[in-house]
Amino acid sequence: APYLGRHVVYWQLNTGENERLYRQRLLVFEPAPERDAIRQSTWSFRDPGAWQDALDQPERLASIDGDDIERTLPARCDLTWRRAEEGWAARMESGNCRIWSERRQAWRRLEAAAIVTAAAYWQVERGFDDEGVQVFGTPPGEFQRLERMPAATK
Repeated sequence: APYLGRHVVYWQLNTGENERLYRQRLLVFEPAPERDAIRQSTWSFRDPGAWQDALDQPERLASIDGDDIERTLPARCDLTWRRAEEGWAARMESGNCRIWSERRQAWRRLEAAAIVTAAAYWQVERGFDDEGVQVFGTPPGEFQRLERMPAATK
């Protein structure tokens, strides 16, 4: 997706009996030499249904522009990636990312972590209220695994 940068990953999570579209994200990776790391910003589609299963449409993904997407989280919520034993790992502590939840009409502190290896991408996002009580997400230590798909050759 040239509009976003050179290193962009599309992911989609379907859930339930009907494998209904639950979430899509565009992860944009940029060097952060000042931190000896890689910075990841996260973007969402303004009309998710219109981009469902876009993984099989690389030419369409390449056409993304500013009208199609919006930042999912503010810049203070970007993840910082560093080399790990078997690949790369990233973490965002809940104290760094406080956002307003329109759905819940309350402040939420987000915590996120991700691990990528040659085999898969594991990720988790959890939300906490201002008292530190977890209000959504998987239990500590539990990750969602997204399978790696072959790279598009078109």
